[in-house]
Formats: sequence, structure tokens, C-alpha cells
Amino acid sequence: MDIEPKLSVQPELFLVGVDADADIIGTAMAGYAGHRGWFNYLAVAPDKRRSALGRQLIHAAETELTKRSCPKTEFASSGRQRRRAGVLPKPGLPAGR
Repeated sequence: MDIEPKLSVQPELFLVGVDADADIIGTAMAGYAGHRGWFNYLAVAPDKRRSALGRQLIHAAETELTKRSCPKTEFASSGRQRRRAGVLPKPGLPAGR
């Protein structure tokens, strides 16, 4: 798992969103090595999607990266992860579908 190592290096860039019952409803993990910031993971509970939680987590991570004078950010995810999120088309389909 990537969580335990992250808690020892830039733990403030591992964000966890919780609801009123303290249930985890979203997470984001970012990092910064001096050249650019990376968003390694973003997850939102299925029943909380389209609630702006993902945007809030990314914004909070960007705020932490800005404190480090991070000039730019990129997402580090596999094609499979981006397809699941609707960022990439499914194999065999043209972009924009």
C-alpha cells in the first residue's frame, strides 16, 4: 500500500474527506519533489460523486502544493484509472465519446 509510506513523507499531501458520521468519503494523494507536483490518487465514494468533493480535495492539495512554491502539477495515473474516471475513451472508441 502507498498510504503508510506517504504518512512518513509529506503526510499533509494525503487528504481524507469524511462525512458527518466520520465515514471516509474521499481521498487524494499528492507529492512534490521540487520540480512539479503530482496528483497520484483521487477517489470519491460512488454515492458522493458529482458533489464537488473531488474538486475540493484537489483544491486542498493544490493549496498545500502552493505553500511549497510548486509551479505546476500533473496527474500520475494509469490509462485504466483515467478511463474509469471518464478522462480517456475506452479502447477502440474515438476521443469524445
